[in-house]
Amino acid sequence: MSGVDSIDKYSQMMRWLTRPKSKVQEPRNMDLADGGQLVAPSVDGSRPGYQGKDYIPGYNIKERMINEKKYQKVLNEMLDDMDLLKEKGYGNLSSLVEKYSNKLGPTKEKTTRYYKADGTSGGFNWNKEQTKIRGAVIDAAKQADVADLTDNMIKAVDDYKKFKGAPDRGETVKIIKANKVPESSFYKALKKVNAFVKQKKKWKNVDERKKTIAAERRAALKKYSSDSFERMTKGSLTIQGGHTGDIYNEFVTPKTKKYTPAFINQETLKEYDALIKSTGEARDRAIKAKNWKEVERLNTKGMNISAASEGYKTFKVVQPDGSSYIYGIKDATTTDPADLTKVDTVQELTKGKDVEFEKAKKLYKAKKISKAELEAAREAAEKRLLEAGTHRDLIKVQKKGAMKAAKLSKKEISALDKRLTEKLDNLKNKNFSNTFSNTFKDLGPRSVAQLAKTHGCKTFSEGGSIIGCLKKKFNADPEKFLQKSAPLAKDNVNLLKWFKNGRKIARGTGIALAWEAAFAPIIAGWGALEGQSGERILNDIAYGIPFIGETEKEEWMKYAGGNELAYKMKQMGELEEQELPYLDQQLEEIRKQNAPTREKMPKYVSPKEQYVLDDIKEKESKLQGLYNTPEFWEGPAGAYYNEPAIKKAYDLEQKTTAQIAADTAERKKNAFDKLREMKIIADKNWQSQSSYAGGGIASLKKKW
Repeated sequence: MSGVDSIDKYSQMMRWLTRPKSKVQEPRNMDLADGGQLVAPSVDGSRPGYQGKDYIPGYNIKERMINEKKYQKVLNEMLDDMDLLKEKGYGNLSSLVEKYSNKLGPTKEKTTRYYKADGTSGGFNWNKEQTKIRGAVIDAAKQADVADLTDNMIKAVDDYKKFKGAPDRGETVKIIKANKVPESSFYKALKKVNAFVKQKKKWKNVDERKKTIAAERRAALKKYSSDSFERMTKGSLTIQGGHTGDIYNEFVTPKTKKYTPAFINQETLKEYDALIKSTGEARDRAIKAKNWKEVERLNTKGMNISAASEGYKTFKVVQPDGSSYIYGIKDATTTDPADLTKVDTVQELTKGKDVEFEKAKKLYKAKKISKAELEAAREAAEKRLLEAGTHRDLIKVQKKGAMKAAKLSKKEISALDKRLTEKLDNLKNKNFSNTFSNTFKDLGPRSVAQLAKTHGCKTFSEGGSIIGCLKKKFNADPEKFLQKSAPLAKDNVNLLKWFKNGRKIARGTGIALAWEAAFAPIIAGWGALEGQSGERILNDIAYGIPFIGETEKEEWMKYAGGNELAYKMKQMGELEEQELPYLDQQLEEIRKQNAPTREKMPKYVSPKEQYVLDDIKEKESKLQGLYNTPEFWEGPAGAYYNEPAIKKAYDLEQKTTAQIAADTAERKKNAFDKLREMKIIADKNWQSQSSYAGGGIASLKKKW
């Protein structure tokens, strides 16, 4: 640049800086349109007044005509992208705006700004189609309820959602640090996209659990009901006011509170309450996931539970379009049997005295009106009360009759209890049969072969396949199937785990007692021969419930002196050295089997392969969570390994594992020595005492 050019540029700059300015600034029009935008967008997303020039330098009429045709195609592409983001609920809208703007004109870096007459910036000089598409992206996102997040925040939210349930605090901190997002903004983003999961409360003992549950119930009633309504409809010692619906997720109405015999309310209906709540919550999750088939199934399940309760429980049916109704209301013993109220929730009920009638009472007391006039005022007040349909006295006046209708004799209560319990058992047994029969796919080949031999399903003639035959026999008589199958578990770890899972599913069903009678000795016998301690065996029989016996973790932690880091080191070893390598081996075998299909369809993934891939992903996520344990890191922002802590945890893990193995081996040896003394099993040197002629191992190799 020459010296003359420099002087000329300098003179222009000085003239601009010393230009005369208005002493009185005109007030700005702050009447914003359409949700805070200065100019309301039109139907196609454009915003009149934001468009700058129709023809900017380098943008001729021919190019504009081409761009106008191109705009509709780009708009459709953007809306397709927005549909995908709608499913997720969040995305980087800023980058989406630039992406589609760049398809219709120059990038932001190559676009010049334009200035208004007063020298203030008027924005970027986009062409007309760019302006329209930029506005359309923002407005489409608003209609789809898509949250705008930065790329690193999106990655952080995705990492958080990989955990099933709430990740540990340490894992959350690692996510925040790894993605370099502010902690407060991260939690706001999680809540904004409905991804935040509250950690479950851990109780020290049963009493603390009861107190917590009672506090949660009070909080729910405070949110969804009314204190005055609850007090007024409490009932008596023998007839109680019970809620027919889910008080934790639904507003209480005069029709969903019902006078009920105390025993039925406190004991018989407890399981109904839990089922109504869990079914409604599962249905709501299905609605959110837009799984309409599952929504229909769960609505039907809820209605069946309500029907089984004979009107003592109701279910809120919610349709895919958002409409809803209460199923199972029996009017006679609700708090509003005559249907006098006109409110949707009990929170809408009003209190207070009728002003006109109160005046009439004072006039009558002062002998200024007659008794007939007082009665006329009373009738007028009652008419106003009924027409409004909101006064709580409408509930109060019906209480005596509703409680009387709810009263049952001891014999009737006993019969009702038996009837409701049997109906619930039938429902649960049906659900159990459907659920457990679907777990046959989890059995290994050897386990399937053993069960097939035991139940006579050796050919494909019964049930179309071996698995089909086993399912058919199980559904026909679960108890008989169990009794014949349970003894196999003592020799097969896979079957043992499968049956343990079945016991958990069976809890609370009609076959639960039969399951315990047939299976508890098998678990106890297995545990003793495997060298488990008495406390561990007791805990296995008690479904692994804390406070009963000793869980595997509790036993390990006891040996390790309660060191959590050593236990996490043990979990890492199991995942790295056993579980993940085994899954990788399974995946390799499945892919070999699918190779012919994949040659024809390169992207083909079989259901079995997908199942293993999902399992690997879950295990890897769990392993990453263990890696992220804060105590294993040190330095600024946890950038370096805390080597002393890691070494200490590893050494303790090795020592603990070795000690448990030694004690287990000793118990196992003692158990077998005892069996030998009792002549129940052969001597150690049985091989040398066995004849191979017509017997021995060779004689066992018979086909079934």
